[in-house]
Amino acid sequence: MLTVFILGFGVCFHSLIYGTKVLSWHIPRDIINLAYWQMFGELSLLQLIDKNYHANGYALFILLVIYMTIVSVLLINLLIAML
Repeated sequence: MLTVFILGFGVCFHSLIYGTKVLSWHIPRDIINLAYWQMFGELSLLQLIDKNYHANGYALFILLVIYMTIVSVLLINLLIAML
């Protein structure tokens, strides 16, 4: 469900801001990148991985996504446990 909202917002936002671009393999990362980090309010992290299209940039992006997802799930579980 989260993926549907991230992709829906990301595609709309990216197309409105950047318009038509030449098709490349980096466009899906750009679409997911801003939409995912806006959800958590961590836009300062975008400066680290914004235009780093090397293998370490993709690894950093994937690790940060996994970390933020696990942390948000743990915090929600903690909130439910406290109630």
